[in-house]
Amino acid sequence: MHTRISVFAALFLVLAVLLSMPLAAQEPLRGLVVDRGSDALWLGFPSAAQKGMVFNVMLVPGSEVVARAKILEATPDAPYVAKASFTMLDKKAFIPIGAYVEATNVAVADRDKEPGYKAVTLGPKGPNPLSLQAGVFFPSSDELSEETDQAWPALQLNYRLCKSESTEVSLGVAHYRKRGTFPVGLVTGLRNLQMIPVTVDVKFRMSEDAKKGWYGKVGAGAFIANDRRAIPAVSDETVHSTTIGWQAALGYENKRGRSAQLGYIDARHRDFKGVTFTLGARF
Repeated sequence: MHTRISVFAALFLVLAVLLSMPLAAQEPLRGLVVDRGSDALWLGFPSAAQKGMVFNVMLVPGSEVVARAKILEATPDAPYVAKASFTMLDKKAFIPIGAYVEATNVAVADRDKEPGYKAVTLGPKGPNPLSLQAGVFFPSSDELSEETDQAWPALQLNYRLCKSESTEVSLGVAHYRKRGTFPVGLVTGLRNLQMIPVTVDVKFRMSEDAKKGWYGKVGAGAFIANDRRAIPAVSDETVHSTTIGWQAALGYENKRGRSAQLGYIDARHRDFKGVTFTLGARF
């Protein structure tokens, strides 16, 4: 009941203001917002609107356009009322009853934006901040490669913290693990080494195109190691330690977020160091 009263009250205002200002044939159709919902506006006009027409929404005539509305359905006879979907152009704006609307020939990209106030978000816009790299680690330490293997599986999950046109800062959590053996006299010991680097990485692009091309990457942080050495029937010891490490890489990324990267990683005071090759993708 309240909605119907507000609609008709505003219509009187529309008729009083807009009909008192006769329009030339070439001038755009104008009206007012007579009611609103979370994803639709109801507009009042001095003459009939057509389905599909697009209107600029302003607080008052001549002010900044805060939204665009597209007619979904309209009454063919007086009182001339139309229901419209709308897309906010100004995140901080709010559309009050009585806001001014004026027809425009600018199209609304409905496929790119959510309708109504759902288009207004407070979080960062853009692609998903998560990306994943998977590949191979080749130890450069003779002791490590002899006791484990010459190739390890490598995995790193990245979360973008901030980004500019040419630079990106991310938090990376990687995982390397390999089992192997080492000689102890006449017996063979077992080694199980797990390394988890937690790094802050800076990625800088080398090309003018911010969406693809060559890039460099450097990072540093904490390297968490779990190193188990066991000698059957003699000892079984696991050493948990954390040290500082760094990594650097050169890579290429295409517009879809797929990348190939060659790098080097080194943990201080540990035998964990070597070359990495990974393939990456953004989610």
